[in-house]
Amino acid sequence: MKNFEILTGVSIQKIYSTTDTWYDDVLVDIRDNSPGFIDLYTSFGNWIPQYAELNGLKDLTNETRNAVSLDWFDIMRHGLPTPRSWDDVHTILKYYDGKDINGDGVPDFGNCFSTAEDDIAGTMFWAIASSFLQTRGTAQGTYFDPKTMEPISSSPKFIEVLEVYAKLVQHSPFAVNATGVSWTINRELFNQKKCVLFYNYPGPIKSIISAQKKNGMAGTLNLASLPGKKCAEDEDCPFASKHNQTHTITKG
Repeated sequence: MKNFEILTGVSIQKIYSTTDTWYDDVLVDIRDNSPGFIDLYTSFGNWIPQYAELNGLKDLTNETRNAVSLDWFDIMRHGLPTPRSWDDVHTILKYYDGKDINGDGVPDFGNCFSTAEDDIAGTMFWAIASSFLQTRGTAQGTYFDPKTMEPISSSPKFIEVLEVYAKLVQHSPFAVNATGVSWTINRELFNQKKCVLFYNYPGPIKSIISAQKKNGMAGTLNLASLPGKKCAEDEDCPFASKHNQTHTITKG
């Protein structure tokens, strides 16, 4: 932060929140009737959709698109798509799964996907599900249709979620272990180049980035937001990205 102030001449005044009030403090500041005293927030990724629905976040696309120093994501080798949608992910999984990625003579996995109980498997499931079930935002509900109170779990979209989740599990270490694999073990497997894709919160991702030189991954590691569902032509997706993907994640 001190280096930022030296380089820009901008003085930063920090405002602190408690764990209990953090989410709501940001929410109060971005509402339309708020004077909006704060310019920058630290936030969990799964809070961002709620803030975006209130138009409380600035789109920095134009500011960053042509910034030479910001190499956000390199197109993957072998002509495979950048994984912006779950269809893209499945294409990558089918290509890499069972191949010897790290050259140790043992078949590897398309993705390191957490499947252990009391881990992040449930969070991952609902992060995937929300991009299918809440294309118009969190007001659409998760378990029941807000208008009819019919269970969403019997809808075609929910079945599609289950199919996506099953493919991720089938191309993960679970396929050979036949038991749940925790995110920490998946992280170690990813560091050993046993799989191409890994999903988690920013914290564990940072630990991989900081250790990439030690793990021989320098120059090969790319980072992107969690993929979403491609918005169909007959769907209303007001929060879709510029690539027409919905990435909505429920607050948890």
